[in-house]
Amino acid sequence: MTSQHQREPAALAELRAIKTRLGAPIFLDLRALDWPAAHGEIGQAVRGQVQRILQRKLKAFSSGSLQHQIRVARGCLATIREKAASPSIPREIRQALAEYRACLEAWGLSALGSNASVGSSAAVVDGKPIALDELAMALQNDNLGCQTEALREEDGSVLFWHTEEDVEDEPGERFDKLRIAILRGETVDIATFIYPDLLPGPAFTWATDGWLQAVDALFLRGYPSTPLMLANVATWINIRLRQHVDPEVVIRALMPFIDGYAMLVARPLDDAIVVTRYEFAHDVMITSELPPTPGSYLVQANVCSDRDSPLAVRCESLDHRARRDLEARTAMMERTTSQVMASSDRIASVLNLLSLREGGTLAYSNVDVKAYFLAQLKLSGHGAWIGAGPALLDDQPVMISIPESDGRHQEGHNGI
Repeated sequence: MTSQHQREPAALAELRAIKTRLGAPIFLDLRALDWPAAHGEIGQAVRGQVQRILQRKLKAFSSGSLQHQIRVARGCLATIREKAASPSIPREIRQALAEYRACLEAWGLSALGSNASVGSSAAVVDGKPIALDELAMALQNDNLGCQTEALREEDGSVLFWHTEEDVEDEPGERFDKLRIAILRGETVDIATFIYPDLLPGPAFTWATDGWLQAVDALFLRGYPSTPLMLANVATWINIRLRQHVDPEVVIRALMPFIDGYAMLVARPLDDAIVVTRYEFAHDVMITSELPPTPGSYLVQANVCSDRDSPLAVRCESLDHRARRDLEARTAMMERTTSQVMASSDRIASVLNLLSLREGGTLAYSNVDVKAYFLAQLKLSGHGAWIGAGPALLDDQPVMISIPESDGRHQEGHNGI
């Protein structure tokens, strides 16, 4: 560490220490495998960390709360089976639901092991032993933080950035390493940021044709009825189906949800880059699109975009202070957007913006940030950058080229 770093303010030194601990992203190239086999490999890669996470969760669960988690998991699995067999659900979604089950089982077998145990006192719920897929599904009952923004440029292209955030009470509690899984699509590659204990979906994901997905948590009331679908299943299904089925069709087919998200999807469509925000929870969804006007933007933190919408009124659960803080975060994002538009080098401007520490724990660069992502989407080509941990001004983020032709990665600065 240089003498300059030694003289850093304590808050900045803490951010730098987090980046050092997390290290550079690891790329898991799984393109040679079908999706269930690829998920088995992901499970193997995260096995040690998942089992540590599981043991911590089991210690924290009371017997009653563990029983609730397993009942929710069983209900979600039953809902998946019912919808996968329902003729009222589009065929592509039914097929994807069946594949999700296969991928969940392959991941669970690798990550948890065939003899996974939750302890003798909790191994039976409602007179039935806890099955491996139920335990794997119980881990998926988790919603993540994060913030996302999309900005329209003069030529119709879009800048799209996202921070991946997760609160850890102890360093390394959830993240031992940062992993990007690269999966095989029909004609493209799909790369997705991996939480060790979650299947792909509820984090930033991009494909080699310029399709992107980013997900932000919402604070929601519990839904009174069961069984229900977990929102993380919808984020996975949307990745699997991508351009083939509209996300709104996917979400409506899987409703109602026990939880929900704000999900932004960017995609080339006809002669434009289209960005749509899907805010959904329980049996409610609202959508909004990034306008074509240069300088227009969509910003998303962990609050419903319209406090008077049915989603906010019926589903959201925020006290006055929490809403004030999150709306202040959104206002900060909106305020700094004008700085990006005024810049002659907007890529550099966004990367600098991501290092902003204004706002304390809700700043772009804060101790909960595990990774950040920036993409520039053009009809003539695309580019993406990834950084580990909180962004700092002297960062050298990984650049990944996203070619339009053969859907294979090209080497970029510090990239793959």
